[in-house]
Amino acid sequence: MKFNNKLLSIVIPTRNREFYCIETIKNIISYDFPYFELVINDNSDSKKIQEFLKDLNDSRINYNYIPDRISSSKNMDIALAMATGEYVIMIGDDDTILPNIFNVVLWAKNNSIDNITPITQVKYTWPNPYTCKNGYVSWNNVVKGYKTIDAKRQLSFLLKNGVINYSSFHLPKVYHGIIKRDILILIKQTLGSYICGLSPDICLAVSSALYCEKCVLWGEPFTIAGACPKSSTSESQQGGHRGDLKDAPHLWGMQDYEWDLLIPPVYSVETIWAESAVKTLKMCQYNVDGLLNQGALIAGIIGNNITIYKLILRSLNKVKYTQHKVIVFNECILFGVKKLIERLCRKIKSDKSTHYFDVSDIDTAVRIYNQSIK
Repeated sequence: MKFNNKLLSIVIPTRNREFYCIETIKNIISYDFPYFELVINDNSDSKKIQEFLKDLNDSRINYNYIPDRISSSKNMDIALAMATGEYVIMIGDDDTILPNIFNVVLWAKNNSIDNITPITQVKYTWPNPYTCKNGYVSWNNVVKGYKTIDAKRQLSFLLKNGVINYSSFHLPKVYHGIIKRDILILIKQTLGSYICGLSPDICLAVSSALYCEKCVLWGEPFTIAGACPKSSTSESQQGGHRGDLKDAPHLWGMQDYEWDLLIPPVYSVETIWAESAVKTLKMCQYNVDGLLNQGALIAGIIGNNITIYKLILRSLNKVKYTQHKVIVFNECILFGVKKLIERLCRKIKSDKSTHYFDVSDIDTAVRIYNQSIK
């Protein structure tokens, strides 16, 4: 099968994580599939990646360097605009793809699918002094096959859950998900950019849910999600990503950003997710009043960030409530009890995930996974 244009654009925005990005590039270009492009928008302080690419001479690489610092959202926005493939996937500079991704995107094209999102994800923790000195890779049980989803219905469930643990909902994703570029173009035409909130992955997931019609959940993973010592995942594991809103790194370079007061103005993973989702929906002319469960949101914020409990309570005085405060309080209690029961059930269930330790680099992580599933 031949194509006039690139079938898949693998998009990587990067900044100051040159070592990990170069290792990721090495892994991706090792595949001989000719109908993809590797798009890299580099906002690093150094030109190490640019210098590395000079010797490769690979026509599949579409590289751009921006020396002046820009926000992470702007970096991703520019990177997505560089893509020319019929389908697009965005990954981090410490992530990579699995070889089956090319068969998956061929299947998507042949069946006119708008979005494919994996059910299971392979996770790789790079060697670091905080969680694992020698690195490890893990994944849950892999399920064969696929199933179609109603993206708008999933979006409704997300709002009823207060946008807590959004990754557990089956929204169509661009970050580690495959999407038709035509959908991205439609999103940009509507919003003026691909990303309009502080969390790019949830902004893209929410807007994609509004515009994708044929969405599929794919049983097998087709990417590896990496966590290097400089990543937000590693920082969260060390107790970061919470505190005063003015300290949120997401707000860097966004002096005119207006925080939506449906969300408590405090810095946490949960508030950044919820605010980004609400901001995106409102810009898409989607009425969220009465649909966002503020009680569930507040319970999730407190339960996951108990160390800043007093700061959260002070922030609640600034919230614009769309439901009566008594209802919100009751919802908060019910959600907290529900989450406690879920945690107890998870402890009772046996861990069915697969783990491999002493995995020194992401290329080795790919080989281990491929050998294991064979």
